[in-house]
Amino acid sequence: MKNNISAPKTGLATAFKKLSNEKREEILDACIKEFADKGYRNASTNNIVKGLGISKGTLFNYFSSKSNIYGYIFERILQNYMNFIKDRIGDLSSDLLERTGQIFDIGFDYYREHPDLYRMFIKIGTEDINILTSDLRERYTAYSREIFSILYDGVKTEDLRLGLESSLQILSTLILGMKMEFLQVISEKSDLEEMREHFNKKWELMLSAFKHGMYK
Repeated sequence: MKNNISAPKTGLATAFKKLSNEKREEILDACIKEFADKGYRNASTNNIVKGLGISKGTLFNYFSSKSNIYGYIFERILQNYMNFIKDRIGDLSSDLLERTGQIFDIGFDYYREHPDLYRMFIKIGTEDINILTSDLRERYTAYSREIFSILYDGVKTEDLRLGLESSLQILSTLILGMKMEFLQVISEKSDLEEMREHFNKKWELMLSAFKHGMYK
């Protein structure tokens, strides 16, 4: 039977609300790290409770299920990342490709401050979307549209042969590939600036191909 993920329908359990802020964050951090490391399908609540030193019954007294935990964190990450980006979009270039490169840099800044949140955020976009129930799929789709609207508001379109919408569809596929590679690279490289340089070089190559084509 498919274990679909949905947001908590009745809010947080009373027992979880009664915990101190420090304890709540400790529990959420442990859950986020497990999901960031393993993805939803392979994440184990046994690993979570072992790391926290609590029983599984205690964890499920706070959240009714693994999917309930994931649904709550899912909403938390989307809002956190949205707020982070909104605070940093004031000086973006009006050129589509230059702006996309700047957006990658914003992602690296977010990773520096919230490494596990960012890894889990990327996994949300690269795992099978069907593990989410319809309410969260709709939320993720709406979020994706909103973030693209914010990020690309004010981009010059007169030089885009395919128009903005078609250009963004192409870029979306490219960005997904870059995200999947990012997950691989961070397992091999621990230095953030080394990773940033790696992806900047790759983006410069792609930028040249987009602007000038692949044929002579």
